[in-house]
Amino acid sequence: MSTGTRFFGLLLAIALLIGAVIADWYLIRRALAQYASGAGWQQTTGTIVTTTVTSRKTKGGRRYRATVTYEYQAAGETRTGSTIVVDESEGPSFRSESAARSAFPQGGSVPVYVDPADPTNAALVVGLQKKTIALLYFAGVLNAFALTMLRPSIRSFGVRREPIRYYLIEDDASRAVLRLSHLNALEFGVMWIGLASVAVALGVLLLPSSVLMAWIGLPVLAGVGVLGFLWRFAGHRAGRFDIVVDRASGFVTFPPRIGQAAAEQDMALIDQIELRDSTVSNGKNKQPTADIYVHTADAEPRALVKWIERGEAELIATWLRRECALDSAG
Repeated sequence: MSTGTRFFGLLLAIALLIGAVIADWYLIRRALAQYASGAGWQQTTGTIVTTTVTSRKTKGGRRYRATVTYEYQAAGETRTGSTIVVDESEGPSFRSESAARSAFPQGGSVPVYVDPADPTNAALVVGLQKKTIALLYFAGVLNAFALTMLRPSIRSFGVRREPIRYYLIEDDASRAVLRLSHLNALEFGVMWIGLASVAVALGVLLLPSSVLMAWIGLPVLAGVGVLGFLWRFAGHRAGRFDIVVDRASGFVTFPPRIGQAAAEQDMALIDQIELRDSTVSNGKNKQPTADIYVHTADAEPRALVKWIERGEAELIATWLRRECALDSAG
């Protein structure tokens, strides 16, 4: 990967992350404003002065929106407003022009809600909107996607010569340890969705518990993400993702498969480190992936690592061949 490509990927990831943070701030502020309007704004009666309906074509058919102006009495004065939904630039959409006009009939009386702290601030619809809740979830997913992109982009500029997701964490006269420290796309995505949900939930905590129930999914996602992170962290601490070459004893320890113990193998009995093209492609980008198999004289070939990027697989296989004193063809 060229430096220009890596630099572009890093800039794109940072831009997405900045966009996600801005979306979080904007949506949490909107949620607070909408909830406050439903809880404390005062209701009065107003009159629709003008109603203008516009339309646009969507996948589900043409949709119609009304733009209105209305008059209301507040603080002893007649005032004019145009906001339909608190902290939103547009009002609700309708399937027909007649429905939009009947919802806001010109000359008709409508309830108007007025901010007691600022009588010029009024709206026809108050309270927390379902659209805002849905957008908060979308922002959480955007956070996860941005952070998922940011991680490999930063690591691609690392000074180590090992592949991005694999690290030689120990290498001395007695032993060498290669850590398979990567998370796959699903694990990493779930972890960051959980952590992003925690960040959004911190803002939501400013709202009463009745509103928190609307986001019951956020603490669930947060719990899944945090537990996934702790599981992975505990696995690293226990060495469950390490290939350990003990040069003194001549044994190599391979990471355990799920539910199995780590496998220890005499290096003298290893006669081949084989790369096989994966039968399952690695994600939608269809990049070449490979599996690493270890052959011994007294057992069936063992799959050491599966479905990883082929360049990384080649580097790991080369390292193992060197440690086991095998030629490159073996």
